[in-house]
Amino acid sequence: MKYHTNNKFLVFYDVKQFRFRLFKTAIPKSSCNYASTLSVDDVLAYDGAHECNDFEFNQFSDIIETDFVNKILNIDIVLTSKCNLQCVYCFAKDLNGQLPLNKAKTICDEINKSPVLHVTLSGGEPTLYPYLIDIIRMLDPEICITIDSNGTLAEIIKKNIPFFKERKNLNFRITIDNVSEEKIRIVRPSKDNINTLERIDDLIRVLHENNVNVMVQTVVTSKNINDLRSILNYLNERNIKRVNINKVLICDANTNKDLGVSNNDFLVAINDLLKTENDFDLDYSIFAYENSVILINPNGDVLTHNYSTGERIQIDSGNTPFLYRSLNIKNHYYEYFRQYNTTNKRE
Repeated sequence: MKYHTNNKFLVFYDVKQFRFRLFKTAIPKSSCNYASTLSVDDVLAYDGAHECNDFEFNQFSDIIETDFVNKILNIDIVLTSKCNLQCVYCFAKDLNGQLPLNKAKTICDEINKSPVLHVTLSGGEPTLYPYLIDIIRMLDPEICITIDSNGTLAEIIKKNIPFFKERKNLNFRITIDNVSEEKIRIVRPSKDNINTLERIDDLIRVLHENNVNVMVQTVVTSKNINDLRSILNYLNERNIKRVNINKVLICDANTNKDLGVSNNDFLVAINDLLKTENDFDLDYSIFAYENSVILINPNGDVLTHNYSTGERIQIDSGNTPFLYRSLNIKNHYYEYFRQYNTTNKRE
């Protein structure tokens, strides 16, 4: 896997835990090449190496803008706007078309040469992108990949399951917002009136049977805030322990404001889960950090996002691939190290 390091800290994406991890370690500076490969066992083999605590993360945050300024963690590629669902809170509803294969190759070549640890392939529904397998093959196998899927197109994934099974550093993140089909159709209606949960069940079974990493994300709205425990019960029955829970972002004029929930109500619901659900690895957040993400839209433009206004901001990359001046690098790290950043987990 790829990693970032200076003479004190090391950052990498752990595909088994579905998260970026930060270690304090005495790895010799001569080995500080982001393109080198490393495993968790390799990190822990160094004398004194250990995963950072909150205090050490605060020390790390003080040097992000100097030692890690051009060391990108994640790039989100919106492969296609095509989708079989019509989620009312869709983050990418303003992005149209599909990424041409020639542009996809150029982007992958740039990513492979750049300090990027992880790529998210999203949409729309990325499994409807005709070149999904091609783009994964084009990416350096040391780069970790997450496929963000609504989970309802198991047949497409089944056709390529041998590839997904053998491709190291890859996982699926499936969105599940409810376990009531009636409630699902309020927020995530399908175009062909499918049974969403039946299809998701089928996909989870197939992924588990083939040892493909899978986690779940849930967007909390006014329509499901009282259903979180039932969602976790559903996931527990299917042996899924990693769950990312986010409060819905109401930053788009086209998003129904009635979907919103207050920070306090969200935290009350989360704290209720944390009191009893000790078997789950819950990652949760109230907001997204401004100018923190790198988003490549279907026409190949590179953007970041102002979440408070919903504005897409064109990134000026200068003459060097993926060294972005418009990106707030500290916010970028805060966005992906939610396990440390307590400001995102309270009023």
